[in-house]
Amino acid sequence: MTDPSPAPAESARPRRDKLHLFWLAALAVIVLASVFFHFPYRAGPAAPPKWSGAWPGRGVVRVPGGWDDRRKEFWKSRERDRGAVAFVGDSITEWWADLAGAFPGLRVANRGIAGDVSRGVLFRLGEDVLDLEPRGVVILVGTNDLRFGGTPEDVAFNIAEMIREVEKRGKGTPVVICLVMPREGAVDLFPGKILALNALILKEAALKKGVAVCDTWAPFADERGLARDEEFPDLLHPNAKGYAKWAEALVPAMKEAGIVK
Repeated sequence: MTDPSPAPAESARPRRDKLHLFWLAALAVIVLASVFFHFPYRAGPAAPPKWSGAWPGRGVVRVPGGWDDRRKEFWKSRERDRGAVAFVGDSITEWWADLAGAFPGLRVANRGIAGDVSRGVLFRLGEDVLDLEPRGVVILVGTNDLRFGGTPEDVAFNIAEMIREVEKRGKGTPVVICLVMPREGAVDLFPGKILALNALILKEAALKKGVAVCDTWAPFADERGLARDEEFPDLLHPNAKGYAKWAEALVPAMKEAGIVK
């Protein structure tokens, strides 16, 4: 008499198949969860902190008008600007209309925001600049800090933190720090504080490999240490002549840092 029940191997196969599918699904969930928590999806840049103590760095906190909109523009161009030389700073950088034309053959990304201060640049450096995996980083910031009561020591501290952030995330990405340019103002405020800040920048950069300084003070300062109106019509922002002189000063600094040959 034959046994009508299925062979053990045949009856176990569907169960094994179900277990196999279960473990595959569980593994997929684990992998997806790992990716999500390490690289969370975001539709745009992180919002600025609500209170001053949550900002990185020291000194003045300021979110100028248009700051969020400008960062949203940066977010949209992240893929296009990947691998470019990123210029980051305030209005002096943002308003460099012919930045690309100043460096033919070199891909550049303008990450300047009018009115920004050094803590603002430090906060957004990761998303706006380092996420691009830039070929190099050019930083000019600090004049607005001094204008709104910040100290040279605070700005220098924040710039040092930017350099450390690049070292940590950029893995050898070269950096050029531009000295703060001369501007208008009472001589007890400018150029005194700018000169003090620039001295601290030179001291900090001298300690770092792959960091060069662009002298954007001496070529522009008059005999009083203030901006010349033929290069700075409003005594703060360069005109075409001023930007051309900045580009000329940047070339040897970018070579020294290793951004270009």
